[in-house]
Amino acid sequence: MQTQRGTIAQEGTLTLTFINTYADETAEPGTLTIEKIVDGTNPDPDAEFVFHVEYPDNNGDTVVDHIHLKTGKTSDPVTIPAGAAYRVYEEEYGSYTPVVREMTGVMAGGAEVQLEFHNVPGSTSGEPAVYLPLPAVRKYVSGNNVPAQEFTFTLQGVKEGDGNAYVPMPAHHEDSVTAGRGESASFGYITYHPVNAGTYIYTIREKVPEAAEGETSPWTYDQSVYTYIVEVEYEDGKLTVTPSMQKGGTDTAQSEFTFNNTYFDPTEVPEPGPEPEPEPDPSRPEHNGNHDGHGDGGGNEDNSGGPFRLDRSPDADPAEPPLKELPDTGVTQRAPFLLGLAGGSFVAISFIPRKKRRGPHEN
Repeated sequence: MQTQRGTIAQEGTLTLTFINTYADETAEPGTLTIEKIVDGTNPDPDAEFVFHVEYPDNNGDTVVDHIHLKTGKTSDPVTIPAGAAYRVYEEEYGSYTPVVREMTGVMAGGAEVQLEFHNVPGSTSGEPAVYLPLPAVRKYVSGNNVPAQEFTFTLQGVKEGDGNAYVPMPAHHEDSVTAGRGESASFGYITYHPVNAGTYIYTIREKVPEAAEGETSPWTYDQSVYTYIVEVEYEDGKLTVTPSMQKGGTDTAQSEFTFNNTYFDPTEVPEPGPEPEPEPDPSRPEHNGNHDGHGDGGGNEDNSGGPFRLDRSPDADPAEPPLKELPDTGVTQRAPFLLGLAGGSFVAISFIPRKKRRGPHEN
């Protein structure tokens, strides 16, 4: 049989564990260890708590072991005969209130009993206390075909002006919570006592998981950082707790810590469409007009039937067209030539010959 006695130091749920082990009375003795836990962050590392373990030895004489523990420490095992009734209790220490002050039980043969003693700092009998519920965290997600997923949010605290000072934290160590799409989660509440007078700064953000190497996450996470500032004042026997909220360093009247993520479904990537037709280049010859020798497509052909003129270069003499005379036929034929274009390319151009005009007295 095991009995636990203690003090309810604050609102919330207190979980007590009872362990049963079967063994006959001739079994080997069991062992008992004690772990000391102080709720909150940055507890006084030098605070030492004293425990007493009472039990009868094999001769029936009462034995009392005295154990000194600092927060986060676990005692060496205490060996207790099988079937012996034991009692473990904690002494008062300053303003720390034990959640459970005393535990009793009967040692089963060969059992390993582990006891946890929690303390709440800064409270003594009759002192005022303020229980501050923290705003809820709410999760929003936008996108198509969003898969079900839980998201994690963290809370960290520090005392203004003293980074190593004790910081009251949510009951039951709720410094991280999870919530799915459209859901909300609560960090719970924080208890403040007169000894906690000062300003506390809490930071709330979403935990962003690291993507595997070489992979691109379809999630875009909200990088918002909330600051929850709590001012605790104790004057003339009155305890006052005043909270305020900031988002990204700017005051906000929000009643919740909201985070909005975006999901991009990689299976809905649209296929690329056809490439557009290229725009015509007005500098190319095929877009400079007619080149059949019958229009004014870059050259000059007069309406009197005179020779078609196209200079070989901008520096050519316009009085010397590239013509040659065929005396045996009386036909004027233009010599083929190369036309230089921008960019260093050339186009070969030839012309259809035509008969030379004859005068009225020529045969």
